[in-house]
Amino acid sequence: MYAIPVKDPCDGCHSVKEAAIADALRRIGLCEAAAEILTPLTERLRAALSHLQQVPADLGEAYELVYAFGLLVVLMLFRPNGVFLGRSATAVRA
Repeated sequence: MYAIPVKDPCDGCHSVKEAAIADALRRIGLCEAAAEILTPLTERLRAALSHLQQVPADLGEAYELVYAFGLLVVLMLFRPNGVFLGRSATAVRA
């Protein structure tokens, strides 16, 4: 690095610069400390999100089976000729 010739004497900007660098290094340290804490939490949140996204698929499979069974029962009980378990639809209502 080369020194830049100046005509005016130094007005103390070096100490301001050093203070700014020290503050920046302190902030970098805080960010690194936060990253150490947040990285494992991010992994845990991604795993939780993955499990939450799986729930609708699991429920869909379960409810699909229930729906299919219920539809089968309804189709077996209510025949096209209006007979319900061997009785006519009018006998069931009475």
